[in-house]
Amino acid sequence: MSTHFLEASPIVVISRTANGGGVIEIPIMATASGSEVELTVEIMAEIAANFDAFPVVPVSVSPHRDFDQRGGFSEAFIESVTLRGDLLYGRIALSPTLFAEVVERGGWRGFSVEIAHNLKTQAKNIPGWTLTGGVFTNRPAVDAHFRIAAEARAGSELTGTYTLPITPRHDEGRGNNMAEQNATTPADGAKTVSLEFHDSKIKAERDKNVALEAGRLDLTGQLDAMRDENKRLRLASEQAGKDSQDAKNDSATAIARANRLEAESKGLRDANIVLEGRLTEATENVKTAESANLAIKVIQVRDQAVASGVPPALFEGIDADPANWMLATWASFEAFQKHFSATAGVSRDLVAKPAKSGRLPATGSGAQTELSAETKQALRRLGLDPKYVGINTEAQLIDLNAEEKGK
Repeated sequence: MSTHFLEASPIVVISRTANGGGVIEIPIMATASGSEVELTVEIMAEIAANFDAFPVVPVSVSPHRDFDQRGGFSEAFIESVTLRGDLLYGRIALSPTLFAEVVERGGWRGFSVEIAHNLKTQAKNIPGWTLTGGVFTNRPAVDAHFRIAAEARAGSELTGTYTLPITPRHDEGRGNNMAEQNATTPADGAKTVSLEFHDSKIKAERDKNVALEAGRLDLTGQLDAMRDENKRLRLASEQAGKDSQDAKNDSATAIARANRLEAESKGLRDANIVLEGRLTEATENVKTAESANLAIKVIQVRDQAVASGVPPALFEGIDADPANWMLATWASFEAFQKHFSATAGVSRDLVAKPAKSGRLPATGSGAQTELSAETKQALRRLGLDPKYVGINTEAQLIDLNAEEKGK
């Protein structure tokens, strides 16, 4: 994956095709105010949620087209959308011609989406806001980059367009070529980005742990040396005290030496106390860093297990203190990870047949999941209680616990 850095918004080249086309990712919407509607994060979340209901989103070049004219040939299509913070990102598959115009030649400097509210077509009605198309443009709708119409021919209550600039910044000495850096193509969209983020945090925590451990070892070495010196001086002081006692009537010099050694010993004892405190603090810092590192790894295993079909209810209470939640049940992180790796490998069909939505059937309140004896035995070998099969939400778990108490 190569990344082009642009002055307004970055174009990320996700992949290339053999014929010269490719897939790019750009931010296509952001919060803004228009003449009719204030574009909010909630509206963009609604657009993302409705994407699967209207998945064929054609993209052309300026000017905008009416909804009824979008049924013909298109040079590009929006394949998916992802909401990150207050920006809605779109992945766009481009034909070779359009890829060259947008990425290689930089001939288009803005992208404008076409949206509709409560869209009504011959095939379906979609409540809320829907993404219906987009264009690459060099003429934003207005200075605020947002326009909304009171009426539309698309059979919806409102339609409108929203434009983001994608003006490229040219590197000095390279003419009109956009700056390009190499990177690794994401394997699984937002999930991969999330895992890369966790990996970077783990690396930072590990580096911090190494530095703290080095500091702790240095303090330990200093403390051991001070202890040895303190022991030597204490023995010398004790010997001097004996010598002083034996010759106290005529050895003022020995008494003075004993007093000096005692003063030095006291100073070393005070320094020893300070070093002991610093060592304790350094040890606690290392433990805190290790706990934070462990918490990140536990959450990673949880996320990967849930993504593989493990019911989320099995992780109830994990977010409050992931590390202690894991250690309360498993002897080590390796045992925890191995357990859920094995659990993730069990087919959903073994546990229960998924509903049409893809979720496991809910348990409790008239929606019990019947399991065979062989299935229950297989689950118990994996360390899973069969009664939790089909539990997908905290509310379902609460209902199940209430039923158990009522028996």
